[in-house]
Amino acid sequence: MGGKTAMFFAANYPERVSHLIITDISPKSYKSTDSDQLLAHSKIIRAMYNLDFYGISNRQEIDDVLAKSIPENRIRQFLLKNIKRSKNNEYSWSLNIKVIRNELANIMEGLDENQPEITGFPILFIKGGNSDYILDKDKKAIQQIFPYADIKTIPNAGHWLHAEQPEKFLKAVTDFILIN
Repeated sequence: MGGKTAMFFAANYPERVSHLIITDISPKSYKSTDSDQLLAHSKIIRAMYNLDFYGISNRQEIDDVLAKSIPENRIRQFLLKNIKRSKNNEYSWSLNIKVIRNELANIMEGLDENQPEITGFPILFIKGGNSDYILDKDKKAIQQIFPYADIKTIPNAGHWLHAEQPEKFLKAVTDFILIN
């Protein structure tokens, strides 16, 4: 979701951007009802929203409850990073899950296909080799909106490539920063 936010910011305030790194998302809309991404996110958001923290005494219990709806351990571990505990030892989400649930379609929106080119600063898109968030056909849209963008693929990584291939991800980011 951060990549979409960064793209919209760059489109609206290009004078305030000096460099841009987008991780495994394209400028297209993902909100169509047959979108695999929208369906997957809807399932995850529903599980998060429906999680009742009452009586939960540790993170393992949260993981156990989420596992009933989200079988992928790596996704649950990523989600658990968004758990906070109050001074009273009560758990809750650190993000506003209600707003995310209610606004998911808008969050999945994309830049307009007729968006003027965004130029004037170096841009790097980093794609997970096993991810379907940036398809070959999406590269045309990326180049149309961001004509000077470089697109790097990290092999053996899905959508959470920074967690799945941290060394390769860090190298791609570092190389981009040092060159630009």
